[in-house]
Amino acid sequence: MSSMQILIVENNETYRLLLKDKIAETGKKTVIFEASNGQQAIAETQSRAYDLIFLAYMLPDMSSADFLKEISNAQDGLGPCPIIFLIEKNQHEEMQDAIKCGVQEYIIKDTTTLDLLNATILKANQSYDLHLKHHEVTQQLVHSERMAAMKRLTGSIVHDFNNFLTIILGNVRLSEMALDKNDAPDVESLKARIESIRGGTERGANLIKQLMVFAGSQYLEPQTVNINDLIKDTPELSSRADGRAHEVELSLMDDLWLVNIDHAQMQRTLIDIIANAREAMVDGGVVSLRTQNVSFTSADKPPSLSDLNGAEFIMVEIIDTGAGIDDELQLKIFEPFFTTKTTKGAGLGLSMADGFVSTSGGKIIVKSENGKGSALRIYLPRSQ
Repeated sequence: MSSMQILIVENNETYRLLLKDKIAETGKKTVIFEASNGQQAIAETQSRAYDLIFLAYMLPDMSSADFLKEISNAQDGLGPCPIIFLIEKNQHEEMQDAIKCGVQEYIIKDTTTLDLLNATILKANQSYDLHLKHHEVTQQLVHSERMAAMKRLTGSIVHDFNNFLTIILGNVRLSEMALDKNDAPDVESLKARIESIRGGTERGANLIKQLMVFAGSQYLEPQTVNINDLIKDTPELSSRADGRAHEVELSLMDDLWLVNIDHAQMQRTLIDIIANAREAMVDGGVVSLRTQNVSFTSADKPPSLSDLNGAEFIMVEIIDTGAGIDDELQLKIFEPFFTTKTTKGAGLGLSMADGFVSTSGGKIIVKSENGKGSALRIYLPRSQ
């Protein structure tokens, strides 16, 4: 049986020696390493794999919380091995904070008995293993959900392309049949068939372009655009465009600033967001679509927009009267493949919208409360 490698991170040399003696009394085969400060301990965790770490709450060069963040895995919040916190009698609140940061167990320095030490080491290992298994199961669930979303996406793409090809091939076959019978169609019929073929081809090309933008392999074609004109020229954004009791109220600001953006992708973004807003209102309702010029000074720029360059933006706001989105879901709605739809939807619409707006120098902000509907704001920098 190989030796258990243990790291003691403690500034008090006397207590380090006492703890080493107590560990020796357990009869476990161990190799013990020591660190008197946080930086030294970080270097130790990077140089070798440990089976257990004893960590003092007070470190001379950094807080124990900062040390834990430095050595923990960003995905699961766990350290490289089980960690036991060393605290004083009056540090129970600090112990609770440490457990939230990734510590598995704790012992109080002046009350450490051999039985307590053995029990604490056992519980720390059990807790660590439990967290690892929980993370693995969660990752498997996420993978399963993404695979299901990929199947929905594939099915949706196949369905759309089948429709496009049916239109194209159907009109080609009609023309071939007419030629075989030496019965050339009249000019108007021929124009209609050509227009159907062109329409099917263009819709297929647009679908490919959207998928390439999502995959990051398609260059956008930005141009100077008036968002008000874009909205007016997009029938899918008009009132009751879906044939259901969903009204779209427009409130478009006069003299709206121009933006530099890919026209087709901006249309698709608004169509997807409006579609989500309509679906949120299962019993019908009103979707408000408004535009506005906004400008900020360095003092009043909202923290949520602090990462955007510039001070002048146009804002496109979409408000629905649906059930709203709870705080937990708001953190996930822009994740690829995330969807709340049970029968359809690949969970890519809002993810693609967020990626496109971000690539265009803008940002999407969501404000929502359960039972009070949702407001989604798109900020785009003013064209110079």
